[in-house]
Amino acid sequence: VMAVLKLNYESNEPYSVFVGEKDKSGSGDKHFDSPTSVDTDKNGNVYVSDLYNDRVQIFDTKGNLIKSISVKQPTKVCVHQKTGEVFVFSWGVKSHDTKPGKITIFSSLPDVAQKHEDVYQFMNYSYYTGINTNVVLDSWVDEPTIWVVFRDEGSVKKLQIKNGKLNSNPFFSQLN
Repeated sequence: VMAVLKLNYESNEPYSVFVGEKDKSGSGDKHFDSPTSVDTDKNGNVYVSDLYNDRVQIFDTKGNLIKSISVKQPTKVCVHQKTGEVFVFSWGVKSHDTKPGKITIFSSLPDVAQKHEDVYQFMNYSYYTGINTNVVLDSWVDEPTIWVVFRDEGSVKKLQIKNGKLNSNPFFSQLN
């Protein structure tokens, strides 16, 4: 699916296409080439990571494009709910892509200017199960905290950005 779908939980209506086309990829403002994640900000704006178009698209609540952010291989986008900062995680999605991943942090709308970038090894690929990594941004703590789950390793890592520097601490390891 090359679209962002919208579902109203308060009705029995089927989902509708919010933006994009279900069966057609593209590089235009309202098209995607492998959308990989979606998030919203406190105003209801919708952020979509568009992997093979190397961008994050930001849409208003009606599906109108507000801004496009150029980012190489954006795999996951998260919006900090208190500050509106945009956290973009990039890593390869194929087994032969061994480049390290990146965290890129942008300021909130309307500028969405790059504030920080750091390298981090996110990818954990298995021939049998594919990518075994998940990333979540905790917006509700004083210091933005990023939780990274490495399913194959059975570990969870806690990342924080303090004074412009990425701190990585193992939180759990060898979970059963």
